[in-house]
Amino acid sequence: MNISRLLIPAIGSLVLFAGQVDARTLYVNSKRPNNNGSGLSLKKAKKTLQAAVNIAKKGDTILVYNGTYAPIRTNNKIITIKSVNGAAKAKISPSSDSGDIALAQLGKTYTRKRVIHTLDANGQLKTKRSKGNSYPLSKGRSTKLRGFTLDGKNRMASQMMGVSGGNVSSCVFQRIGRRCSYETSSGEEEYYDSIAIVSVLSKLTSCTIQSNSYRHAEFGMIHAGILSRCKISNNSSDGGDTPLIFKCSLENSLVSQNSGHATYAIKESALVNCTIVDNALHRIREAPSASWTGASALAANTDYTNCILFNNKRFSHTYVSSNSVKVAKAVMNKGPNNQYLKTTKNNTNPKFMNYSLHDYRIKKSSPFYNKGKSVSGIAALDLMGFKRVHAGTIDRGCYEYAKETWDFKGNDPGLVACVGDSITEGFRCAGDPYPTRLQAMSGKTVLNYGVGGTTVDYGSSIIADVVAQKPGYVCIQFGANDAIHHLDLSFEKTHFKKIIKVCKKNGCKPLLATPTPQIGSHERFNGNVSDIAYMLRSLAAEQNVTLVDLNAIFGGNAGYFNPEDGLHLSDAGGWTMANAFNKTIW
Repeated sequence: MNISRLLIPAIGSLVLFAGQVDARTLYVNSKRPNNNGSGLSLKKAKKTLQAAVNIAKKGDTILVYNGTYAPIRTNNKIITIKSVNGAAKAKISPSSDSGDIALAQLGKTYTRKRVIHTLDANGQLKTKRSKGNSYPLSKGRSTKLRGFTLDGKNRMASQMMGVSGGNVSSCVFQRIGRRCSYETSSGEEEYYDSIAIVSVLSKLTSCTIQSNSYRHAEFGMIHAGILSRCKISNNSSDGGDTPLIFKCSLENSLVSQNSGHATYAIKESALVNCTIVDNALHRIREAPSASWTGASALAANTDYTNCILFNNKRFSHTYVSSNSVKVAKAVMNKGPNNQYLKTTKNNTNPKFMNYSLHDYRIKKSSPFYNKGKSVSGIAALDLMGFKRVHAGTIDRGCYEYAKETWDFKGNDPGLVACVGDSITEGFRCAGDPYPTRLQAMSGKTVLNYGVGGTTVDYGSSIIADVVAQKPGYVCIQFGANDAIHHLDLSFEKTHFKKIIKVCKKNGCKPLLATPTPQIGSHERFNGNVSDIAYMLRSLAAEQNVTLVDLNAIFGGNAGYFNPEDGLHLSDAGGWTMANAFNKTIW
């Protein structure tokens, strides 16, 4: 570990203009005994997330350590809230089984009167707007939330919501949304509409929305949102006529294996490069002569561009008497897949990579390969993070077939060079170092240039010698020691850019990795690790190079690390890292 690598800022950079306020970093740790600490250091961290939000000022960043935290309100503050170890380790959940809960109200709060549904003794539905009962919403996207699981715990509530407002990324939404009903003295059953149960008026990027359930959600499950590179899977509705996705804009997203009784799954939305597959809608009638309720079509008033729609079905359930008990018999409607789209029909077999295992990436032989239309302003990356447009062409669906269009300039695509620190070298890692495993996986020759204790400036000092070997690919893995030494991010970016520049100039394809999280005795450096990872994601997009997001893939999973130090890799970690690089080598 070379402490002399630390940078001293230039004198000019220390000059502050009148009225300028430095942005602060605040710390939250659920293991703290109370909120008496200032929050300005890890040792004086706040215990609750809301306590840190309350003292946060414009431009502040709140670093949140592992734990489960109560719901929050930010009132649209211009702040960033990010977990240190990702969504697998930081949760926001309701703290009790009573009352109405919004897990994260990130915008400026306002209220909206609820809709009340009344079922009379004859089963007739009456709907009205409540005069006094309302629920809180929030609008505005100034607050950024990154790397949390928002878990509703399947709690029964008349109003359950994941997030309202805000700019949300790398979060998981699960088990959110149930309606509360009760019997009135007149014998009529009344229940209030819930609202959009996952999000309303929010921007979601790289989020997973799974295992949520709703009934009579006034705005549907996701309302008036902007979604990019999201997975929406295995959600359900058990009644009502509100859609899964309502008045939203989606791009490079997957909508799969959802089911429900809603009239439409998607309504009044715009979808670009999305894959909509294996969704099931249901309609019900109480007797063969009764009217149908529920599913009418997969979508209505929705625009599709470059989308794949496959194997979406509607089922009809008729209740028949059997020994005085009503039993539902389900019959799949006859006709081709996607028969009930109304706005479009697309029944062609997409030739997915592995349809039975729900791998919806397309093969090169797919009829949707290179068949997308040019769309102005389309996102640069597909759902997996691969470049969306190749040589002026684009595929349909949320996954781009990873075509290798790199100009190797005579270099050998069968040769891979790995530069990095002790993790690349294999020091204190169980089993073979990841480059050795990568060679076994890929069938290519892999050279290991890893040296323990080094930081990214070491990599930039040897890159000329590395590319002289004419490798087709260069795997770049630094950041662990950089985080430990608290190296300046501008210093980091300068040297990573140099490595990328030399690779490009010499025809080597750079594969840029974010640093793996650190646990155990090294967990205190994870704030720096997270900042480096965030910078590298932006740099990869800026430089148009392939990103291997090890920080997100590892996610603080203890099984991937050497338990003695929480920094180096276990056997499982070695295979996981090798596999992550292998997926980018085509």
